[in-house]
Amino acid sequence: MTLCHLLMHTSGLGYGPGSITPGVPLVARSAEEKHYKSLTVRQEEGDINSLEKLCVELARLPLLHQPGSNYAYGMSLDVLGHVMEIVTGQPLRKIIQTRVLDRVGMRDTSFMVQRSRTAHLAGYYRLMKDKGVSKRWLQRLDGSRAEDSMYVKGSAAAYAGGVPAAGGLWGAGRSTMLFSLRDVLLFCQMLLNRGRSVSGKRVLKTETVRSLVGDWLRLKRASDTPDPEGWGSDDVGWSPLGNIERYGPHAGALYMGGMSYFWLDPRRNIAAAIMTETYWQVDPLGWKAELDDLDQ
Repeated sequence: MTLCHLLMHTSGLGYGPGSITPGVPLVARSAEEKHYKSLTVRQEEGDINSLEKLCVELARLPLLHQPGSNYAYGMSLDVLGHVMEIVTGQPLRKIIQTRVLDRVGMRDTSFMVQRSRTAHLAGYYRLMKDKGVSKRWLQRLDGSRAEDSMYVKGSAAAYAGGVPAAGGLWGAGRSTMLFSLRDVLLFCQMLLNRGRSVSGKRVLKTETVRSLVGDWLRLKRASDTPDPEGWGSDDVGWSPLGNIERYGPHAGALYMGGMSYFWLDPRRNIAAAIMTETYWQVDPLGWKAELDDLDQ
């Protein structure tokens, strides 16, 4: 297993079941999720509360496949986070703060919100709909009030371990980072500026950005399989920044989402961010169906 395998989710590591609703028991819906369920439960209970402990436990589980032979989204980034901690001798939170956030100027971004800033915290929702009923509504998931949110430092968090899903970087005890619209676009603009922040600070080398916006799944060092498919589709590639559109008028555009969504087209020098604050309930190729509707 190499660092490139980890960056590209071709390492053989998967992830366990997730729940976006506080208090709902975790249910493994696939063989892969069942494989990691006990690990995920221990994360939620707070027994596994550091990247170091997570890596020790991951090493005891068999891989889903030989590294480089297939693409499977999972806890590869968690392992990379701990590699960074070992190399630098610093916790992941400090690495991200000093090497990315401070240089880009992302002053609103953090793993947790201070109680004094709860007025700036948007709710985290899930779109609800009963079967056979057209009426839909939003259910707030992070807490009934902003001051009770699971993302407010010192609040009674819904999860002991604070990891509702076992993917992504959770070295600060949460499953996500919190951004403002301003910060997301500052990050995107830094990439469009080939590694320079809007204030002119060098964050990444030009050649690093050029590499990041390419389709790494087609690199031999990332996968032994010719043109492996991201998310099971030949239309989608992958880079350390997220999904890459392989074909069509926006070939080369990058996009990724969770509760919010960003889209970046380096060729056209365009970036966009959509902050819906609702759990991402579409698939990576869902835009194709919407495009068909528009064409009609």
